[in-house]
Amino acid sequence: MRSLIGSIACWLLGSAACSSPFSATGQPDAGQDAAGSGGMEDDAASSGGAGNDSGTEAGGPSPCTPAPVDTSSCDSASCAPTPLFTGQSRPGAIGADGSALYWITKTGSNYTLMKAPKEGGCPSPLAVDVVTGGIVRDLLVDDEAVYIGSTQLARSVVRVDKASGTTTAIVDANVCRSASPGVLALNAMFLFFACADNGGLIGKWDKTTPGALPMPLHDPAESLSFGGLAADSSTVYFNLDMGSLEAVPAAGGAPSTVSIADAFARIALFGSAVYGLSATQVLRIPIGGGTLDPMITSIQAPIDLRADTGGVFVIARGTGDGAGMLLGASADRLGQRTLATKLGRPAGLTTDLAYVYLTDELAGTVLRATK
Repeated sequence: MRSLIGSIACWLLGSAACSSPFSATGQPDAGQDAAGSGGMEDDAASSGGAGNDSGTEAGGPSPCTPAPVDTSSCDSASCAPTPLFTGQSRPGAIGADGSALYWITKTGSNYTLMKAPKEGGCPSPLAVDVVTGGIVRDLLVDDEAVYIGSTQLARSVVRVDKASGTTTAIVDANVCRSASPGVLALNAMFLFFACADNGGLIGKWDKTTPGALPMPLHDPAESLSFGGLAADSSTVYFNLDMGSLEAVPAAGGAPSTVSIADAFARIALFGSAVYGLSATQVLRIPIGGGTLDPMITSIQAPIDLRADTGGVFVIARGTGDGAGMLLGASADRLGQRTLATKLGRPAGLTTDLAYVYLTDELAGTVLRATK
């Protein structure tokens, strides 16, 4: 309880004693020398194959991104995903915007944020040593920044400016006083995060107001099964260890129960439904109530899921290294689909309108699959 009171006091008062010890620091731009990168500049330089030169003639193809493969007629694992970037050091969480991909690499205990154009370009570090220690659990992208959630208490949530690479610790040990789960959610105004303090609480940060401090949003008085956070313009969704899916107004207020269902490892929100990933399946849970719909079943060792207009997508590690899979299910096709098999160790997942992007930690690759 003392940690909870201390956390709330720091959020509300913003006193000097509660200020973050991490000031905003400039990181190397994509084209600059990544000094102190722990060998990551060599990784970046060799991405896409040894000897590749990032410079190409105007209008010419990039040596780092293969030509698109026509998989419009494919509907099975016979259509392997396209390797976009190779030679990455233990790539993990990944996100995307309209033109670029962003992903985490790891060397030793240090994480670097990489960036590369989706079509025609080579990867380079956007922020070096953005997190040191802990485990990176989440990576989300908006118009201006990349947000990284980790279990590293001193840098539980880090904001990286997309234009400059400048990093700022949004949530640190003065906010989350005990180990952070490193899970995040975004809407247009707020970044939402979770703390393990007092059995679990949810906080928010106004990303539209310069100098804003993180604030408490909701203490469920129960343990969160960290991994379950999603948000839209009005509501934050989360799930509890007991298996129930809960909702709380983004502006604050009383929580409500959406559904008593499976114990979810991750959740995703799209449209009028929350998708819950359990140990063996993905359930579609209507926000307004109704029948739960199994979208993907018989999953082995699932890692993450995403939901969008194209459907719901899951990466899983199967029986072990080399048995990873990418699975999908969409509203306009009956049943689930296997989009890729024999992946080394899938680690990160994101989507855009046409493609699913994933990372393979074991192979050191960033891949793209057609929906």
